[in-house]
Amino acid sequence: MSNVRVTYSGLISLLMSSLRIVTGFGFTFILARLLLPDELGTWKLILGLTSSMIFMNAMSSFWSTRDIARGIDSGKTALSLTGGFSMVSIIIFLIAVLVTNDETNASDEIFYGIILIPFLFFYNLLFAITYGYKPHLINVGQVLYGVTIVIVAVVLVYFLEMGLLGIIISAAVAYLSAICLFINATNGVIKNKINFKYLKKWFKNSWVTLYHKFNEFIFTFDALIFALISGSVIGLAFMTVASGIGVLVGTASSMSVATYSKLLSSDNFGYLQDNMTRVLYFAFPMLAIVILFAKEGLFVFNPIYVAVYPAVAFFALRTFFHMFGKIFSDWIVASEKVDINYDSSVKDYLKSQLFHIPTVRTIRNGSYIISLALMLVLFATDSSDVDLIIFWSVLMVCVEVPFTVYFYFKVKRKYNVGIEWIRICKYGLTSIVSIGFSYYLASIYLVYENSLFIFVPSLLLFVITGAIAYFGITYLIDTKTRELTKSIIKELRKKI
Repeated sequence: MSNVRVTYSGLISLLMSSLRIVTGFGFTFILARLLLPDELGTWKLILGLTSSMIFMNAMSSFWSTRDIARGIDSGKTALSLTGGFSMVSIIIFLIAVLVTNDETNASDEIFYGIILIPFLFFYNLLFAITYGYKPHLINVGQVLYGVTIVIVAVVLVYFLEMGLLGIIISAAVAYLSAICLFINATNGVIKNKINFKYLKKWFKNSWVTLYHKFNEFIFTFDALIFALISGSVIGLAFMTVASGIGVLVGTASSMSVATYSKLLSSDNFGYLQDNMTRVLYFAFPMLAIVILFAKEGLFVFNPIYVAVYPAVAFFALRTFFHMFGKIFSDWIVASEKVDINYDSSVKDYLKSQLFHIPTVRTIRNGSYIISLALMLVLFATDSSDVDLIIFWSVLMVCVEVPFTVYFYFKVKRKYNVGIEWIRICKYGLTSIVSIGFSYYLASIYLVYENSLFIFVPSLLLFVITGAIAYFGITYLIDTKTRELTKSIIKELRKKI
């Protein structure tokens, strides 16, 4: 795996992520336009519950990426373990729904969420294996998932009017399509029989993997806590639409998709600083677009959600800091070698980054969940759903920032990665000027037409104009932008 090409994989992933923006917008549009607010809130609750179930599969997915990247074929062993865990999770999901359903006004169709669990488990595992073997293909799988879910949802929800059940079936079919792609992509490394040696190691060190994923498990309870304390899933509908725009900033992380696998298989890390700068290069204009055009984006999805537009800006900022926090912490975890030695003791793991990083993440997510619960207890009675979502988004940013800064300083000490302040200021100021000017023109000339066939092309014209201005100006004033452009052209010529 030492031949992983970071920039090449990043560019492919960025291209795929750009396509994911289209499919993501399409699916969110379907959710916001064709589902009632209580159905959309129930969908968000289903996602929270099923995401918490995936915690059980941490053992096989965590080790699979690290093993495959290092040339160890543990794929079939991981697949068998995942099948067992998915069956257990189905039972747990049913119990969780029975216990919580009476406390919220969720739709009875929440029970159909059980359909997603086996598909989600195998998608998660094969994603992890592909991440260690051919990282540039994970975004291809995500694009296939996005295209499939939009097409199937149009048929089932728009034409057949199946509502929330149609969305659930669409997601299951989309997971299946991506699973088939990942199986084909990893055919060369999933070939050996089930090896109990791997199972023995995984179960012996199961506390490491479960602890590593525990922070994600904690985070998945935010939607459930909101529904239980507020007594309604309507606010989750607002949150789903607002965050659906805010998370688009995270697309820029695609430029860093191959660094984890590269660090696992090689001791070379001289490319990390350039990689971080390139992520920032794409993140700044996306952040500016999401923040400035938040109201217009919500209008496209459904005018009833426009009032929550301030939350979009905070969700975008949270995504920005979370993206870099994950990149930095993954780099630190990738540098850890303790798991190479099968005889490593519990004490060795406790002293390693495989324990330290998830501990910090758990503190972060634990602080977030506790703060969210306190905020809801204090304000849920006297505040509207819109106000609660805005408070929620501000809280997420406040929790995220200090931990991202902490991870950065650890990366700086480990890899001597610094911030290219002059270059980054160029990117930041250029994005503000170019996207800001485009937004200024939109505020004068953009008309809020009821017909989306008129409004959306007009909106895209202003957004694309701002993006082109950004890339054009940075090409003229920044050498690294010109180098990146030349590398893209070079790669294209190789394919022709």
